Amino acid sequence: KKSSKRMPLTAEDVVGVLKGRGWEAEIVEESTVAPLIKTSPQGLMKCVDGRPSDHPAMDGPKSLGGVYAIATNRGVTDIEGLKKI
Repeated sequence: KKSSKRMPLTAEDVVGVLKGRGWEAEIVEESTVAPLIKTSPQGLMKCVDGRPSDHPAMDGPKSLGGVYAIATNRGVTDIEGLKKI
């Protein structure tokens, strides 16, 4: 019988998939990009799709749509779980 335990998806996995689909992809360090906007760990996790929101409940962690989909499918509902994706 096969184990149903899922292996965590790594940043390297994502890069490999993107490159396999013809995209340019690399892993970068936070120190090499523009400053990030601070968010509240109590706010809702929201997919970054370009729509602004000034409602305080929307001040939670932001993620790219693909990462948001992975988090949703895995039942991830907090920032620690999101960091592991």
